[in-house]
Amino acid sequence: MKILVVVPTITSYLFLREFCRELAEKGWDVHLAASWTSLGQFESDTSRVTFHAIEFPRGMNPISHFSAAGKLNDIVKLIRPDVIDVHFSAAAFTAALAKKAYWPPTITTVQGLRFPLASGIQAIPLKHAECWSAKKLDAFVVLTSDDHTAMIEAGIHKCIQQEGFGFGCDLSKFDANRFTQPEIDKIRNEHGINENDIVFIFIGRLVAFKGFHLVVRAFFKAYSSKKNVKFLVCGEFDSIHPSGLTEKEIAEFKTHEGVINIGWTDKVDHFLSIADAVVFPSEREGVPVNLMEALSMGVPVITCNSRGCREVIESSEGGILLENRDVDSVVGAMLDIIDNPSKREQFSTAALTYRDNFDRQKFVSGHVELVESYL
Repeated sequence: MKILVVVPTITSYLFLREFCRELAEKGWDVHLAASWTSLGQFESDTSRVTFHAIEFPRGMNPISHFSAAGKLNDIVKLIRPDVIDVHFSAAAFTAALAKKAYWPPTITTVQGLRFPLASGIQAIPLKHAECWSAKKLDAFVVLTSDDHTAMIEAGIHKCIQQEGFGFGCDLSKFDANRFTQPEIDKIRNEHGINENDIVFIFIGRLVAFKGFHLVVRAFFKAYSSKKNVKFLVCGEFDSIHPSGLTEKEIAEFKTHEGVINIGWTDKVDHFLSIADAVVFPSEREGVPVNLMEALSMGVPVITCNSRGCREVIESSEGGILLENRDVDSVVGAMLDIIDNPSKREQFSTAALTYRDNFDRQKFVSGHVELVESYL
């Protein structure tokens, strides 16, 4: 059997690596189409997966999507897969544009619908694009009950809700027991973190819809009264989406003595090993992998009562769920974590008790079964 997996960027392959390997081990010929300039850390996977480069557009530029759709269709004609497996909303729209009558069954998994959370006139084209994509493709999978309800109410009755927690996470990597105390001390020392410092960490793109600006402003406030607070950031600014900060705030963020700006890293597990809490007040997610990774290592989470985030926290009881998405709520939760070590321990224990539910192998097994059902 031959499969073409389609994702917008090569970094998204990180979430699908185990799935592709599972199929390869079962004897499948696995192909993956994504935007990339260099395979980098994925070079070792070329024996299992054949990679194809497509410049997937970011945003809804019609010309760019049609260009990507043409290239995607060329790949389909070249390799003639038995099934196509598409992930993320942008790739789903491109695949829907590209799909021809001779295409094999095409499954799409959207990690988070845009239109139910959009407002004003912006919601209209988003709803049209996502619903049209769902109608055009053979299976349309969403991760949360919110998104499933939205699609049913929009008349898309073939929508499927995936069981479990999205991609899940790699429990073998995100395991606090992998790190000895000397290793943890070394990481802290390398970044100037003292023994009594409380470390908050943000993981993800430094954009407003993920709440980065709220966390920065909350940290500034917390630091004004708690000098033993550090803010560790694993992520980069995004040229498409604004950070929500003013130029003055960005300058202060970049020079603040309490900020440890790591940038993009594939060693998130190392930094979680020294973190006291993740702060991630995102307004929209599918099922956030970064929160599952944190909880799997027993790191408490501060997040918002938003789609995806609430499912993870309410299930695991591993952190604080904010009803209000504002600076005062975030800083209040941060101070609560700082002042109550017993609460941190309570959240950590609950998270570790629940961690097996985030096992990525649950996603792999379920998605393999789904793909095979469409052959």
